Amino acid sequence: MFAVFLFSAYLGEIFLLTDVDKYFDIVLVTFLIAVTAMLYTFIPILKIRPRKITKEMVLQPIIGVVFCVYTVMYLMSMYYNTVPNKFLFVFGGIFLLIFTLVCFLIPLRNRHPSNVYLYLIGGGLLIESILSFVYTYSMPMPIIATGVKIAICVHKTCVAIYFVKIEKIRTDVDYDEY
Repeated sequence: MFAVFLFSAYLGEIFLLTDVDKYFDIVLVTFLIAVTAMLYTFIPILKIRPRKITKEMVLQPIIGVVFCVYTVMYLMSMYYNTVPNKFLFVFGGIFLLIFTLVCFLIPLRNRHPSNVYLYLIGGGLLIESILSFVYTYSMPMPIIATGVKIAICVHKTCVAIYFVKIEKIRTDVDYDEY
């Protein structure tokens, strides 16, 4: 699954950086395949016994979730009329929200040190997606294109590190301490 993720993500990013508008369908289909592959790799982590969640622990994730949902929904409404394939756009936005929420909520279930990468993975993908649409449909400024490329690099690096450590997370003998 990790190979499927890497292949589809890199293929999609080649088309993303080439011309999002021209290759819109290819970018979104490869994005959906990559996100599905990443969500599939989270299944073993989600099966780990969660720790007790208190009211105090929930405030920050709720604020983050509200911010992510608001940002994605606002941008989707802003760019809805300009995208070539509205169905894929909405479907991709839903998958982006689901994936980001999973990345932000897994660390709430447990406090393994490697889970910090999940924040970077979810945030990197969110920034990459948002900036690419802003660059393509609103402000084609070089600084925004640079931001997209930096977000891609951070996202891919953190994904690679985290997915390599998943087995260690699942088999960590001290895991119950987290």
